[in-house]
Amino acid sequence: MQFNSLLFRGLLLLPLFLAMSIPPGLTLNENGWVFKQDSARYGRLTCYVTKTRFRMDAMDLRLHIKAPFKMITMYNTDTRLKYSISVESIAERLGLRKLTDKDRKAGTREVLRMTEKRTIAGFDCQGYASEHVKANKQVIPRLKIYATKALDLPKSMEYACARLTDCPPGIGFPLRLQYFESCTDETTRKRGYRLSQLLNTLKAEQTNLDDSIFKEPTGFKSARDETEIIMGGTAF
Repeated sequence: MQFNSLLFRGLLLLPLFLAMSIPPGLTLNENGWVFKQDSARYGRLTCYVTKTRFRMDAMDLRLHIKAPFKMITMYNTDTRLKYSISVESIAERLGLRKLTDKDRKAGTREVLRMTEKRTIAGFDCQGYASEHVKANKQVIPRLKIYATKALDLPKSMEYACARLTDCPPGIGFPLRLQYFESCTDETTRKRGYRLSQLLNTLKAEQTNLDDSIFKEPTGFKSARDETEIIMGGTAF
């Protein structure tokens, strides 16, 4: 009985000993996801996502976001420049869903409609349509969004992802974004809309992500602004 009691006490203390054996500042591997995506702006990109950190790689660009998900740090691995900017600063410049003051004064409002469900890269997604509805009931489609809540991300991270993709908060992690672009039929001269793909998820894999993936690079000089990081483009 005494032996069993000592063994039981030892098992209780084992997690403490394991925790004490981890060097200070070292984060254990986190369970997360690797997303392969197509972006209209950046082409092929890879996103590494856990519940505490986010990294995106596209061409020579690397983006890092970590809790509390208020700031983004951008790195250009070619020019060795870096720049940090708030999530809100970028979000304020996105205009696909935004109503102007003139729109609001005229009585235009945004309506978010749930549409069909769809499976994308193995995730169950809910579809949404963002529309601007004028005072005269005319509907102007803006965005078609497919998002999943299967990742069960912290609300603060989910909110940041929504702000950075011009999506409404609370719908989950966006996996596909399509923009309604106005166009004119060359034959009939009738005006209408066509869907342009902004973001599409091609593949997703759940895996353990090594801490080194989220280690931010060193030896970079500070850029004047994010335009210098993107090399002649705008950040988002």
